[in-house]
Amino acid sequence: MISVTSNKINEHFAIIATDPLYVKDLVTNQVTVCSSADIDSFTEFSECYGAASLSKINRTSLGYDSIPFWFFKHFACEISPVLCKIINVSIKNGFVPKS
Repeated sequence: MISVTSNKINEHFAIIATDPLYVKDLVTNQVTVCSSADIDSFTEFSECYGAASLSKINRTSLGYDSIPFWFFKHFACEISPVLCKIINVSIKNGFVPKS
């Protein structure tokens, strides 16, 4: 009998979904370049776009945050304003908030 837990499955998908070529400094440099660009030309993500995108999310395994896909899908309209604010502020400031 093979013993497979949901944690083992989640660990497996977390490993295969991680980009081995990811280099934090390259991403940071790209964000800096984007941040120094003309910020006035940046078009913010709208709450409607965020809600529409979240409501179309496909079934996935839990990620590092342990939030199931259905939460984003079913509560898209409720969480879209907060997520869009975080995305827009992160892009404008050039970094993602730590908490």
